[in-house]
Amino acid sequence: MIKPLKEKENVSEEKKIKGQTEKLKKSHKPQLDQYCPYPFSLKMNPSEMVFKIEGDYPDVINQLEIRGWRNSELTSEAYFFLWSKNSKIFKSISPYQIVNHLIGIQELSQKIRLCDNLKDISQSFFPECYKVENNSLENFPQRYLQIQEESQLRSLKTSSEIDMNSEQTRKLLQSKNLSNANDIKLYLESLEQNSPQYKLRGTGNVWILKPGWMSRGRGIKVLKDFESIQNSVTEGPWVIQKYIENPLLINNRKFDIRQWVLITSNTTLNAYFYTRCYLRFSAEYYDITNIDNLYIHLTNNSIAKYSENFKEQDSMWHSEEFQNWIINHQGRDLWPEIHKRIREIVEITICKVKTKIFKRRKCFELLGYDFMVDDNFNPWLIEVNSSPAMDYSTVIII
Repeated sequence: MIKPLKEKENVSEEKKIKGQTEKLKKSHKPQLDQYCPYPFSLKMNPSEMVFKIEGDYPDVINQLEIRGWRNSELTSEAYFFLWSKNSKIFKSISPYQIVNHLIGIQELSQKIRLCDNLKDISQSFFPECYKVENNSLENFPQRYLQIQEESQLRSLKTSSEIDMNSEQTRKLLQSKNLSNANDIKLYLESLEQNSPQYKLRGTGNVWILKPGWMSRGRGIKVLKDFESIQNSVTEGPWVIQKYIENPLLINNRKFDIRQWVLITSNTTLNAYFYTRCYLRFSAEYYDITNIDNLYIHLTNNSIAKYSENFKEQDSMWHSEEFQNWIINHQGRDLWPEIHKRIREIVEITICKVKTKIFKRRKCFELLGYDFMVDDNFNPWLIEVNSSPAMDYSTVIII
């Protein structure tokens, strides 16, 4: 079942979210606008709905044909409905044609734009990130040093003895006006109370680097050394995002959650939240000390399938399997709370950019929201993908 997320000013007001709906099923065929007459020069029957699909979307084709639509030739321009991976197609689209993209959706789907749009509101759901454009690292160098010092203090806190003879230790403690183990403990407790991201930062100061122009895990790097980070982002736009160092593990492997969201455009934007989602697992066992092996850290099937340890039957779960796993391991069902929070985050992000998305009739966008869950069962938004893959990469079907 699909649920609507209505536009609203206060995204936390759950009472404004309406219940389940069959809105998408009301009409299998679109109504042509009176001001957008059918192009009779194409010599087609207006009652015969014709679609054009670019890319590997067998389920979309199947569902359209079940509803009486006819598949056009790929080279033909005579169609009512277009599904394309290319989001820059509006110059060639006529007003009567339906298209699977929204003008301005890049405010969510481009990593650089998402980082910009969420930087003021994301402390509780989006790991801190920094954009790199024109070789400018923004405030990242300063922040890197701050977290490095924090990581060192956290390591000292867990040490049986603090080596006060170490010059590095003395300088670190003096810079924070700390003199002993109790001071360190109180200082770190204060940080934890005032920073929602304290626990996910861990002690490794690990960062994940994502090229701004790629998708499906391509070009991603996991690094912790500042010089290596700096040398890796010399060309093109990049996003440097804090790596979640306290991920929830299932069978000692990382996973993320892919949540589908549909946004439609008319005079307003409407979002539809698919109630079922799925988990994608890394191919190899988790080890935060091994940052060179991306099969440990990346969960995207496009990457994981190349690992020697990849097993298709173990690479994905339905959300129901995750729910059962939680009940078996925690003794109570935390999934409704997790999924509710995921929905809230989706709503917050859409409301944040809704004024930047052009409201054109006969447009919609299917998005793949990716979340990770920390070891306290808090979901964290990682990124938003337009034109998400819908091919059958595993046996899991949602």
